[in-house]
Amino acid sequence: MINVSPSRITEIIKGTRKLNLNLSLKIESILGYETGFLMTLQIHYEIKKIQESSNTPDLSKLSPALFWDTDLKKINWLKNKRAVIERVSTYGTEIEKQTILKFYGKEEFEKYSVRPANAYRISYLQTEENK
Repeated sequence: MINVSPSRITEIIKGTRKLNLNLSLKIESILGYETGFLMTLQIHYEIKKIQESSNTPDLSKLSPALFWDTDLKKINWLKNKRAVIERVSTYGTEIEKQTILKFYGKEEFEKYSVRPANAYRISYLQTEENK
């Protein structure tokens, strides 16, 4: 009905191609949507992608071996802040520590990096000795 190939529509739906103004107006007209509705969705999608990409530290300065149990690109850096800071402050190199310090800020870094490297082992040993 709008003379656009199905593959183009599929690419837009999958997020591999942006929706342009002319196509959004055609689709809105056919489906009875308010003018500008689909372009508003496209802009919100682009904003979300930019925000997500800015919520990551410089991955080129972090060793994948440091995060051996997960994919660096899939880490939610804000949600897992404490675990990331503890791991980097305990096992990371000076460059990795500086990268995480720069990303989270001094206050957050100091808040979570005070735990000693063997904190879990110490608490385990204390409970064993108390038995």
